Amino acid sequence: MFLDVLYDVCVLVLQKKGPRTRPAIPTSSLLMVEEPHRLLGTPDIPDHVTEHIWALPDEKLRARLFQSGLETIEDYGYAAKTGYFVWNREQHRYRTGNKPRPTEVPLFWAHNAKPNRVCKPHDGTDDSDRIGFVKIDRESSAIISSDAIILQRTSNRRQPRRLIAAIVREAKIPGRRGFVTENHTIVIVPDPTKQQIVTMRTLCRLLNTAPVDARFRRMSGSVSVSTKALRMLPLPAAVHVNAVFKSGVQDDAAADVAYAESVADGERKSSTKRRVDNFEVQQSRRKRSVSAQSWCPGTGPSIRCHLA
Repeated sequence: MFLDVLYDVCVLVLQKKGPRTRPAIPTSSLLMVEEPHRLLGTPDIPDHVTEHIWALPDEKLRARLFQSGLETIEDYGYAAKTGYFVWNREQHRYRTGNKPRPTEVPLFWAHNAKPNRVCKPHDGTDDSDRIGFVKIDRESSAIISSDAIILQRTSNRRQPRRLIAAIVREAKIPGRRGFVTENHTIVIVPDPTKQQIVTMRTLCRLLNTAPVDARFRRMSGSVSVSTKALRMLPLPAAVHVNAVFKSGVQDDAAADVAYAESVADGERKSSTKRRVDNFEVQQSRRKRSVSAQSWCPGTGPSIRCHLA
């Protein structure tokens, strides 16, 4: 154990199998140092088998995190993966300079990612003219040869947002042979097997909004950004994102509108499906009832009607 360090702690309370009891409703609280704890509400725990992450309560809207009508970056046509290069283990492959050698590609650090800005592979500060390069096999699958979004994989208390995303433009990469990122980053790239239905620029803007950040914080209580959680992060439906982010509305407000319209669409579709399912169940029951009457002795008219 270390002092003044943030830890992820999960306490699971189990009861031995015995007489059936009424299930307890779980609650979530924020534990404060030398202050009373603050009750947050009921965690968003799925009521069926699913891969969804258990989510913290929504203190403002009291809404579930995973709702019908929402989508993910995979639905948008993108894939997320953790940065490849671990600098402190392979320092012999890293150098700084102004131009890459034939066996090198630029390296992007987490600190290069600034919200909604084009990312540059500076070794130090943004005004530095030194670029970090990594020696790597030209055929390596770790090399990214397309436009991409880079997110910081770790954050700190002083940062107002947990999700910090920036864009890398492949056409502006020194050497034009692709790039790699270090392991404190997450990279979002176009999935070559899918069509991208939201532009990378729009997706980057969306990820940097307060509404998206607030939903991610319900999935992760630590300063680390999980690649798995990012893949599961509920985002507004692409059709609404494309509409409101082109309207000139401020990004945070646009994200709120896109979420609200997506959830409303999902509720309408769910309601329609429930009505259709109920109708089909009733029709099935009627058919079984008519069939049973047709074969029941003493129901001559029913038999004649059935045979007719």
